[in-house]
Amino acid sequence: MNTIQVEGSNISSNFNVSIDNNTITLNDVEVVIIYKKSTQKLIFNITGNVKIFEFLNNDTSIENIYNIDPYANLYINRFGNNVSIKTDVNLGYKSNIKYKYSCINETDNNVLINVYHNDMESTSKIVNYGLNMTSSKLLFLVNCTIYNKSINSKTTQDSKIIVLKDNNSSIKPNLIIDTDLMDATHSCYIGSFKNDEMFYLKSRGITEKEAIKLLSKSFILGNMDIEENLKDMILKIFEDVWRWKIWMMS
Repeated sequence: MNTIQVEGSNISSNFNVSIDNNTITLNDVEVVIIYKKSTQKLIFNITGNVKIFEFLNNDTSIENIYNIDPYANLYINRFGNNVSIKTDVNLGYKSNIKYKYSCINETDNNVLINVYHNDMESTSKIVNYGLNMTSSKLLFLVNCTIYNKSINSKTTQDSKIIVLKDNNSSIKPNLIIDTDLMDATHSCYIGSFKNDEMFYLKSRGITEKEAIKLLSKSFILGNMDIEENLKDMILKIFEDVWRWKIWMMS
């Protein structure tokens, strides 16, 4: 497994990759990026077909820029636990990004994503799922810009926040469009799990607490397209957070 570790201000890798100060160039590779106690600002130059899984735990706040070359494709699966994120994506001619983010939230955090369609026939699909477990604030702010010259481009946003108690969660999906020759959609949802989902599980003899736990795990993992070993990393964090939540409720 190709891995890049970002710990504090240090960046290291276990494979041959171009790292120049805070700029990383990736081409035709799958890579896992693990952030630990980092506030590093990184620039990624995507020159081919790249798949990234990013793992962000407590004490991390990232500000990344992804520059995607013409004809290049970037597929990001990202998991965060109590982190704030700022991400800028610059799309070139016929380039593409598919972005999936799942997070567990217990403190006030902001997730800001700016996607810029800088040339024709570029495509973006941005999906954010958040599980807010406390009365804290979770903000998803997604800005997708399609310029006048970027005809025949497509952008899609899908943002959902499941709240386990009253809180200040919010979603702001923004589409900034300067041409009629494009395709742009967005959807958002903030609320609890649906009554029919809860009813079905409880009708099978599952307690309400266990039903919420099962639905929460499915919500977080169902958004991710990753291998089992990476799911295990997420589940370990989830179980630790859930045990703490149950202890606080008892």
